[in-house]
Amino acid sequence: MTDNRHADLQGRIATEARDWLVLLSSGSVDEAALERFNEWRGRSPENARIFAREREFWQGLQALDGRARAVPLSAARISRRGLVAAGVATAVAGATLWARPDLLRRIDYRTAAGESAEVKLPDGSLAFLNTDTALALDFREGVRQVELLRGEAEFDVEEHMSAPFAVDALGGRSSTLKASFAVNVSDDAVTVTSVAGSVAVTSGGAPMLQLPAGLQSSYRKGRAPAAASIVDTASALAWRQGRIVFDGLPFGQAVHEVGRYLPERIVRATSRYDRNPVSGLFSTAEAFAALAALAGTQGLSVRRVPGVVILIS
Repeated sequence: MTDNRHADLQGRIATEARDWLVLLSSGSVDEAALERFNEWRGRSPENARIFAREREFWQGLQALDGRARAVPLSAARISRRGLVAAGVATAVAGATLWARPDLLRRIDYRTAAGESAEVKLPDGSLAFLNTDTALALDFREGVRQVELLRGEAEFDVEEHMSAPFAVDALGGRSSTLKASFAVNVSDDAVTVTSVAGSVAVTSGGAPMLQLPAGLQSSYRKGRAPAAASIVDTASALAWRQGRIVFDGLPFGQAVHEVGRYLPERIVRATSRYDRNPVSGLFSTAEAFAALAALAGTQGLSVRRVPGVVILIS
């Protein structure tokens, strides 16, 4: 195995280990999930070793933070009774860890941080997946449905009059018979951008909002879509050409956007500069360099523990 392949494998295992830590710390884990975790950890000595390393790292950060109990996960097999009795809680240097709802879901296609992919769907449509993206498919007679579990994707939809093409995300739906459009799930918001043709967006029980080409809308779970606005689709989809474009974006949001292309969790020592506008054009293949450049605009420095964490201070 080459050094690069070994590093990629370790990075993937570390990401999975952190996902398991978050899930096991959520307090709502069923027996099936625990069986899956025990099976994953016992699959290889490397899984067990990296999980133990990640657990120790997060416990160390919790000790520094002084506001959360450590995650009491032993090397032995974990039972639901032991987990609940332990009263598991976790925090990372004051930043809340979030559980990934897709962890126990069926995933048909996914990309890791920094990866992209082109997928031909069963109906002939194309899906272009950006970094850290996951899709679940439901294609059968009369149904063409994709669930965007996380991340961002552009869909180039083939026309089939028998069934609309729908993308579900955070309880909302974007549908069309034939169009090109992008859907982005970021935190608790979904952004839909129409590139060609027209796409209908609905959420929260609101009437369909039609988005002709060049328009964009967003919604939060359970809420109606915002009014459509004009968007520069070339900038909004610059990632298709391996670029990230900022034009007066608040620093905190810019850091979050660049962070999508990096496998490490990003921790900011201060939010003092979050509202400061930043602009620039960066390569998705050089995301860490882009992050360092952004931090430099605010007089901040960046420290990296590869595969684990990036601290901006």
